[in-house]
Amino acid sequence: MAERITGDRQFDLETTTLPEVMTQGDLYLCMFRGGAGLGDPLERPYEAVMDDLDGDYLLPRFAESLYGVVSGDPVATERRRDAMREDRAARAVPVREWMASERQRLLDGDLIDPVKRMYAESLRLSDRWATEFRAFWDLPDDFDYDIDTPEVDLAKQLLAQAPDA
Repeated sequence: MAERITGDRQFDLETTTLPEVMTQGDLYLCMFRGGAGLGDPLERPYEAVMDDLDGDYLLPRFAESLYGVVSGDPVATERRRDAMREDRAARAVPVREWMASERQRLLDGDLIDPVKRMYAESLRLSDRWATEFRAFWDLPDDFDYDIDTPEVDLAKQLLAQAPDA
């Protein structure tokens, strides 16, 4: 199989957290529909959003709430999008203020448990990631969340079993 796979293949054990040991040459396939996309949803052409609706790739409530599309009415769509842009501008916060408030949320642990666990796992699994994260947010060198991360122990055991460990 390996000879049939072309292109750049990167294998990074440091960031691999799977329930079994993978080795060089293993193939990992992950299929997701959708994604974050590129650009401002309000800039997506009306017809493209309508095509997504017609193809059952997008629910009508998201066409209006995220893309500002009023189904069947391009003129009303532009009015809706203009109103959404005005609302954004009214709620906008300078990046410096947002960064300061987000840093404080991290320090206070003002996050839902799954997000705390995600950060704690990343901090505990990768010293490099932890150093960069703490530096980016100007956090103390020992910053972590007091939350159980049983997957970390499993991942470390698997990494220790890896042939190149």
